Amino acid sequence: MIDPVTGNLRFALPDWSVGPGLTHGGFRASEVGHSAEPFVANAPYSSYKLTACCQSGVTFVVVLWFNGERLYRTSLAISEAEYGSS
Repeated sequence: MIDPVTGNLRFALPDWSVGPGLTHGGFRASEVGHSAEPFVANAPYSSYKLTACCQSGVTFVVVLWFNGERLYRTSLAISEAEYGSS
C-alpha cells in the first residue's frame, strides 16, 4: 500500500495512487477526482472524500486535504462493517 521509496499510497480499486506531488488541479482533473465528494470548502483550504478505496481486500474512506494547490494531509479510515460506522 505504501511505496517505501516514493511514499506514495497505492490503491487497487480504483487503480490510483496519492503522492507528495499531487496537486489540487491534478486531482480534480483525474478520473478519481471527478467522482470525489467535496468534504470541506473554505478557500484556500479544500478537501475531498473518496469511499470504497480498496487495497488487499480492505475498504478505506480516504480524505485528501489541500491548501491551495498543495496536498498537505491524507486521512485513511477502514470502512469495514466489523469496525462499526463511527
